[in-house]
Amino acid sequence: MKSKIVAVIQARMRSSRFPGKPLEKIGEWSLIELVLRRVSKSSKIEKVILATSSNPNDDILATHVESLGFPVFRGSENDVLSRFYEAAREYEPLAVVRITGDCPLISPSLIDYAIENFAVKNVDYLTISIGEEKERAYPRGFDVEVASFKALTEAVENASKQYEREHVMPYLYTHRDRFSIEYLDPSPDVSRPRYRLCVDTKKDLEVIMRIYDFFKGKLVDIEYKEIISFLDRNPDVHLINQSVKQKHYTESDKRIVQ
Repeated sequence: MKSKIVAVIQARMRSSRFPGKPLEKIGEWSLIELVLRRVSKSSKIEKVILATSSNPNDDILATHVESLGFPVFRGSENDVLSRFYEAAREYEPLAVVRITGDCPLISPSLIDYAIENFAVKNVDYLTISIGEEKERAYPRGFDVEVASFKALTEAVENASKQYEREHVMPYLYTHRDRFSIEYLDPSPDVSRPRYRLCVDTKKDLEVIMRIYDFFKGKLVDIEYKEIISFLDRNPDVHLINQSVKQKHYTESDKRIVQ
């Protein structure tokens, strides 16, 4: 079964800062359902897969996602790179889009934009520019990474550091001698490095709920510019989680013993 582009969404129930967050309710959806449904609106993705762990704690997550009609792959809890790779391998893709399961407002149009640029620029790895420390960046939570399956295969075979196995893509973007890399910076009108729309803590969820309170049932469809506009008009909302610090990609879960 061949698909040119598949999206793999990684999630598990045992988050170190917010256990159980994939099943937190955002209006009529679970958090993970909102991620899945928004990613599915991409016109470029042919298959959307949840990659979770084989830990029994994730049974409830796997059952929930399967009930929504999405395929689920279960693999190593600690070696997320391997789990991610195996989830995609069955579909023999040319490229894989990585979305983390804590981004309920992920943008379908930004996913398409990333995939289009990945194809035109003919690179091994491409990512939407994210980061609070950058002068120009999209809000965190709009994170999209695209990698060729060939490059991903090389990463699986050669990545040896713990953070490379846990965070999936670092082996690619830290080996510029082996891979061609592209970062997509936003135009100034949508550059908001300090806006935080991923869910790592309950403060992050409070921001998402405030956005839901405004858009209600439209939340599954609204695009990223509408979300940015709402936050621009309501600075008290985006300030709620400004104290939350993002983990650096070299940090690993201290509960994992290599």
